[in-house]
Amino acid sequence: MADIFLSYSREDIDRVRPLVLALEKDGFSVWWDGTISPGEKFEETIDREIQVASSVLVVWSAVSVDSQWVKNEALEGMDRDVLVPVMIDSVRLPVAFKQHQAADFTRWPDSIEQDQYQGLVDKLHQLVRGERRDATPVMGIADRATRGRQRYRRKRDIVVPMLVGIVLLLTAVLFISNQGAESTNAKTRLTIDRFEFDAEQQSVFYADSITRELQVNFADVADLELVQIGSLWDLNLLDVPEGVTKTQADYILGGSVAVVGDDLQVSAHLRDAPTGRLVWQTQINEKTSNLLEIQQDIQKSVLGNLNVGTSGQNIAASLAPATLNKQAYRDYLIGQDLLRSGEDQNLREAIGRFESAYSRDENFMLAVASTCRAYIELFRATKAAEDFTAGKQRCKQVLASDQSSAEMRLALAELYLASGETNSAKLEYLETLKLSPGNPDASIGLASVLVAQGDLQGGEELYLKSVRQHPTYWKAQNSLGAYYFRQGMFHRAIESWTRVTELTASSAAAFSNLGAARLFAGNFEDALLALRRSIELDSNSGALANLGSTLYYLGRFEEALQYYKAAIEIDTSDHRLWGNLGDNLRFLEGRDEEATQAYTESVRLAEAIIEINPDDAYTLSRLAVYYAAINRVTLANEVIKRAEILAEFDLNVLYDLAVASVLLGNNEAAQEYVSRALYAGYPAVLIKSDPQLISSKVK
Repeated sequence: MADIFLSYSREDIDRVRPLVLALEKDGFSVWWDGTISPGEKFEETIDREIQVASSVLVVWSAVSVDSQWVKNEALEGMDRDVLVPVMIDSVRLPVAFKQHQAADFTRWPDSIEQDQYQGLVDKLHQLVRGERRDATPVMGIADRATRGRQRYRRKRDIVVPMLVGIVLLLTAVLFISNQGAESTNAKTRLTIDRFEFDAEQQSVFYADSITRELQVNFADVADLELVQIGSLWDLNLLDVPEGVTKTQADYILGGSVAVVGDDLQVSAHLRDAPTGRLVWQTQINEKTSNLLEIQQDIQKSVLGNLNVGTSGQNIAASLAPATLNKQAYRDYLIGQDLLRSGEDQNLREAIGRFESAYSRDENFMLAVASTCRAYIELFRATKAAEDFTAGKQRCKQVLASDQSSAEMRLALAELYLASGETNSAKLEYLETLKLSPGNPDASIGLASVLVAQGDLQGGEELYLKSVRQHPTYWKAQNSLGAYYFRQGMFHRAIESWTRVTELTASSAAAFSNLGAARLFAGNFEDALLALRRSIELDSNSGALANLGSTLYYLGRFEEALQYYKAAIEIDTSDHRLWGNLGDNLRFLEGRDEEATQAYTESVRLAEAIIEINPDDAYTLSRLAVYYAAINRVTLANEVIKRAEILAEFDLNVLYDLAVASVLLGNNEAAQEYVSRALYAGYPAVLIKSDPQLISSKVK
């Protein structure tokens, strides 16, 4: 057992060696990776040594702050309360380690105060004597995963879809359904409450449409800052935390809506937030067909009473509608309502509404942009190349027009993100936030870009900021859950997705996601409960496949087969569904030919996805499994190399590469990938339960 486990970047070896020599001269035993004997397993050796070392000395530098290995090792030290950080470059430390002050060794070894070095020695002596270790049990990698502590991994340009409808599939693959400049204090701060509604179902639609359009339009007023408490983005809201009902706004705009026959009765009022004093109110009785005029009247009155944007030019710009065609506008609003619902089955209906709106007014480019967004969300859910192609065609129309709006910019950003063009996506999300600073979808999308570009710390911070700013917006919570799931923090994912089910109790996708997270956390029975609830709400392909995968891990292959087939009946275009079916059929006697057919279809569909985004590491890793299963050895090996280069720390990619290696008969490589997947956070319970790994004795 070494006194010191040294964590550093290999690129700093010449700068670190003098420190090692000095510590050894002072009587410490130091373990570092240069001491690994030939033939030893790299990750296994590191894991063994770091768990028994008396201290973990991490050397932060301009290089090591970006090293996932160093961050993981530092977290092990922090978990055991034996972390001793030193800094050899003046760098910004990863957020998880800021509470541990690093000794300043930036002038090492040329010039450093003796008392500073002695302080380091004293700290190490304290740990070696065990004065702080006894109270904290040694924890292994699997334990860290269950504690939910943040672990940052460095990734290359991988598109990580984060919205509902997203599916994450393993071998027995699992489905996971997917700011701008700070405002100055001189701006008037306005909160818009969700308009209330009566028992009529149509009243809900009109109330939410008025709320949404007022918020979208007021966001374009330069002298206003919207303080959003989430009401616009609620979906069948069940409960709102007490803190959410409090606001730092100057004014609050609210109202109510009732539908009586063909008439719309709207009440609106503006109150001073600190005192509750009524500033303005109105009662409007109009035909439902005059919804656009009702919204414009409310907006004009509010701007006048707040004395902002009051020049004729500003008001005209703020109130200028995207279309004058009332039926086109109604179709557009219905489409937006469906798009916000987060359910896959509503996306095609939303597309139909947007297409209808555009057919009624060919200058209504907002409808075209929304069609693009709906297709891209559908593509994320289905992985059907034709959905991406359709979305791309609509976005080309937007690009060709001379119009620009936050919605159009957002549509382009979603397109670029889906195709792996992260730099272009980032620019468009930033432009969206300039036009609409409070846009939650743009903030969530920008967070996804940061994660895709390897800035996991920045991405997580932005996801959390989106949740804080829109705590009752289900999509913000859902995206945060998907991020945690991808990073192997399954208990945190469970927390986020449980919150989504509280916000939208009728969402099948939310329960499907929750079931997937519970499965990865090893809670098989709880996973089955959530997945069955999802299927009760809507017989969707994601939940059916996830339920099949849970049964697959339990060794109940005949039962799993029925759910996999049912999933494919709903969606024939997703390569992951066919891959699941192939995996399961291999463990049923006499079904080898059917398995080959399923894998062949998986290959065809996955190759189409790679044409859209050649750097989609997750699809590449799945493709490696499919190629290996049908004995296309050369292609499998080529794809394994590509996927590993793109995502060397992605737990799901590493897992797939282990399975592909097993199918290729390379158990040694499979064992190496399994070790790395576990180190990255892949759940040990699934490794132990995986029929493919069990059969090869890889563990």
